[in-house]
Amino acid sequence: YIHKRPRKEAVVSTQSTGEVVATGGFTDIKEALVNKMCVDECSGLYQDTLFGCCTANMIQDNELTGGLEDLATDLKDLVVDTFGYSEEEANAMFSLYMGYATEALGMLRNPTCDNGVSYDMIPCGADARDGEEGEMSPCAGLKGKKKKKCEAAEQEGSGEEEEGGYP
Repeated sequence: YIHKRPRKEAVVSTQSTGEVVATGGFTDIKEALVNKMCVDECSGLYQDTLFGCCTANMIQDNELTGGLEDLATDLKDLVVDTFGYSEEEANAMFSLYMGYATEALGMLRNPTCDNGVSYDMIPCGADARDGEEGEMSPCAGLKGKKKKKCEAAEQEGSGEEEEGGYP
């Protein structure tokens, strides 16, 4: 016996103000994603696999963001030309969806949770250097106990090297 939850339909409507309003869909996905990302036991894995410096490079790249905005504008024009939507209808729809995209990027650029779980979105090679030119600290992006253990291991390793290295 499989219990299927009724599917919520996304509703897009034009109110008397001409503003497009949507419910369901994005909000449901956002809430579910935030709930999963805020599980403390999983935060280390998520930091290592999802929120590392390579992801931060993409998320915080203004040139990439600008390119996506240009693509959305081109798509909006295509919708007007191909499907016969008025310019106002297309603008309203794309404003809604660009709002979703902007909100999602904001969440990814500074992911934090009400329960204190947070993630470091530091682009590769920025603000996490260990003092040597261009070299990233192996502890960059780690948090809590993992970071302390890593830093302790680094200090032990550097202390041994200063004394002549390994036997």
